[in-house]
Amino acid sequence: MKNFSSLLMLLLILNSCETTKTRSFTEEEISIVPKPSEMLIKEGSFRFTEDTKISVENDTQKPAAKYLSDLFENAAGYPLSIIDTREDRGIVLVNDDAITSEAYTLEVTPKKITIKASDPAGYFYGVQTLRQLLPPSIETKNSKEQNWVIPSIQITDSPRFSWRGMHMDFSRHFFSLDEVKTFLDYMALYKLNTYHMHLTDDQGWRIEIKKYPLLTEKGAWRVESSHDIACNELAKTDPSYIIDERHYHNRDGQKMYGGFFTQDEIKEIIAYAAERQIEVIPEIDMPGHFKSAIDNYPYLSCTDEAGWGELFSTPACLGKETTYEFTKNILSEIAELFPSEYIHIGGDEVNIQSWKECPLCQKVIKDNNLKDEHELQSFFNREIEVFLKSKGKRLMGWDEIVEGGLSKDATMMWWRN
Repeated sequence: MKNFSSLLMLLLILNSCETTKTRSFTEEEISIVPKPSEMLIKEGSFRFTEDTKISVENDTQKPAAKYLSDLFENAAGYPLSIIDTREDRGIVLVNDDAITSEAYTLEVTPKKITIKASDPAGYFYGVQTLRQLLPPSIETKNSKEQNWVIPSIQITDSPRFSWRGMHMDFSRHFFSLDEVKTFLDYMALYKLNTYHMHLTDDQGWRIEIKKYPLLTEKGAWRVESSHDIACNELAKTDPSYIIDERHYHNRDGQKMYGGFFTQDEIKEIIAYAAERQIEVIPEIDMPGHFKSAIDNYPYLSCTDEAGWGELFSTPACLGKETTYEFTKNILSEIAELFPSEYIHIGGDEVNIQSWKECPLCQKVIKDNNLKDEHELQSFFNREIEVFLKSKGKRLMGWDEIVEGGLSKDATMMWWRN
């Protein structure tokens, strides 16, 4: 019996050693998107526990440290303590001015994780790499995961592109504030830094403009379209197509679909994105794709009516001073709300037929020695560009804005081929 007890004790000790021993990872087990510039896998691993601390040197490191701490509080049920003293264990954030903006180095050993960078974005992206190295359950609230282990690894990384963007179209289908935040969280995971919000189009106006309340009181809502009906049909077998009932309301006996963001909600989105090193770019379409505005302010069109041509909606009239006043008033509120360098004005798919038939538009063409209606649109774009410059902003548009001539300072997004 004595020998049996000794053998049992030896087995327990060996088992204990095995459970505390750090494991090693293979390259096939590691998936980081986008792929780092340089990556070297080493022996062993690092284990996160309730006692793991994050050491910071300065305030620029604290947002990234808090993001990592919050991940663990959400998934594991405990935050990682953030301390201002340097320790030779845990997670250590180190300033290195030789590292370029947004770049970072990450070194993981069984004892310590070191992230070096020179700016908040670099530290943040280092943390996002840790997030990808962690078990997928780090994304799950109140996870049952107990084994928070990542490989020993050495990474040097920097972005290939300065503009790493994603686009959401709120006009055809409205997304809630919570859905936007979820989208931004996953943009952060993949180190994307530019969020393009397509906020207005023919099908709906999705942002509060205080000077023109009808844009959201009425312009943010529409009767169900064929797209909505198709979604509701597909939702019978696939829940991902379900349209949130909060996006419906009844007006004048009709079931209306839509929604919009208040300016306070937009500020909340901008702040949430900024915490994730993401810039928010607004798109306010003009002079085409403007039906949701013309429906409620019909004096903006050449005929004082909203409508459709063969393919595209009737645009705003570029022969009326009221159009320039209206669009500038809108952009004044947008420029004050969004800290972004760019404001996107769309400019695509404009039905120029109404301008051909409008005496006021033809007078502007003649008075300004313009060749045709495409140059009339460029005339409008340059007017808006000068106005945006006065607000400290730069104009951006889709590639159609080049057709009548493009100023040297405008920026074009190409979508057509």
